[in-house]
Amino acid sequence: MLIAKGKLAVGNDIDAAAAITKVLNIDPRNEEGYILEAMIKNKRKEFDSALISLQEAISHNFKIRENPLFALIKGEIEFEMKDFVSAEMTMEGAISLPSIKNKQAVGEAKKYKVLSFTEKDRCAIFLLLAKCYAKSKKFKESKSIMEQAIRDFVGTSEEVNVLLTNALISIETGDIKKAISILKAVKSTSPYFVESRKMLADIHLTHLKSRKNYARCYYEVIETDPTF
Repeated sequence: MLIAKGKLAVGNDIDAAAAITKVLNIDPRNEEGYILEAMIKNKRKEFDSALISLQEAISHNFKIRENPLFALIKGEIEFEMKDFVSAEMTMEGAISLPSIKNKQAVGEAKKYKVLSFTEKDRCAIFLLLAKCYAKSKKFKESKSIMEQAIRDFVGTSEEVNVLLTNALISIETGDIKKAISILKAVKSTSPYFVESRKMLADIHLTHLKSRKNYARCYYEVIETDPTF
């Protein structure tokens, strides 16, 4: 089992799931095992089962709900299930945790032996809450969270990720011009460049009905990465 930057990195989901099952059979109170199990199930889109795994973690340690990584995974699962109300409540609880407010989340999560919580995960909490608000048409609240995320992560490796989410929310609010401006600003050297051009291409095709500009976005990607 490998955990990289707070995210599951396994070569084979089936083997990883089997390994975690063995761990939990030996130690049913291993809360980290249940969280890892939920991460794998979420990746495999087994959302109901993933939530059951998280409930098992809670049954062995009620305070685990106060851990930001646990909250993030739960919120991600609920969002994928389109249960935006529950996801919003989960992420509101997560962002109100002292460790998130005070930028100490990484240190707080060091008590875990296997799991890790990084600034990437901390950023994901802000972005997921902003997306939940947008889905609920709470655009003022969504904008406020995004402004905080922009301030907190400017100059970090997550800055462009914040901008991409800001573009998504701009699309949700109907501000297509702003979304295009944000996406065009992503440089070809950014690890998010391909994602930005895919999003931009979708805007041109879906919202602006321009197949020419849609194709142009992918030409830009090919110029950067001919193997795409």
